[in-house]
Amino acid sequence: MNVLVTDKDLSVSQSTVELIQAWGYQAERSVTAVETLEKVKEKPFDLVLLDMAIPDMKPKDLITKLKALKQDIGIVTMTETNTNGQEK
Repeated sequence: MNVLVTDKDLSVSQSTVELIQAWGYQAERSVTAVETLEKVKEKPFDLVLLDMAIPDMKPKDLITKLKALKQDIGIVTMTETNTNGQEK
């Protein structure tokens, strides 16, 4: 399985990539929506872990573009905002 971790926080994305790799999967990271789209065009990712606070595109728009590139790609959205709207 190839996993792409998209998160603006480099330390979070690197830790997540290392954990996924320790489980025996392939993983890479990206920081922006544009970089995410470029990587998905270049490599057959099975799953994208997507930070909802990416800086350069609305997550809904990115998801639409990802599905247009690869219809069966899995996408899991993540946020550090709790249900009260506050960051943890």
